[in-house]
Amino acid sequence: MPAESDPRSVTDIVEFVNLVELDNVIVHEERSRRVLWTDEEKENLEFPFTNNSLGMMVEENTTYRFRFRAVFTDEPAEYAADIEIVYVTQEPVSTEETLRREFASRVAFMAIYPFIRASVYGSATRLGLPAPVMSIIRQGEFELGEVMSEEQVQEAFGDVRSEKANG
Repeated sequence: MPAESDPRSVTDIVEFVNLVELDNVIVHEERSRRVLWTDEEKENLEFPFTNNSLGMMVEENTTYRFRFRAVFTDEPAEYAADIEIVYVTQEPVSTEETLRREFASRVAFMAIYPFIRASVYGSATRLGLPAPVMSIIRQGEFELGEVMSEEQVQEAFGDVRSEKANG
């Protein structure tokens, strides 16, 4: 029998979904800028294109953080949105990475994506450009990639310095 302080072991996605509560949505970055492409770049690039990253972190077996960074580029502009969604449990819960990855793709991403779309839409409006239409993502269409190294995490999520400080 597990000790009273041992976290509850959860291996089923339905059980995990029933244990977590949405606690917070944190915007780390919203950025947009007009882009001037060379003729060669316009020929070689297929617009629009995206570069997405998702980070996961567990704190004390009660806080589950999923951070999604999307860079959406179309011909007139580039948009970046870096948004984190935080779930908490009332009791410590032990989960395997496979369960967290399933939760990330089936639940957390679906909760974050409307914020990403709203960020891109609002940014385009502020630039005075037609808002790009980002298609809906259906359950099962979003797949997580490989686990990132610390260096890759820093590259994707670590740019927190002012542009003035960087140069």
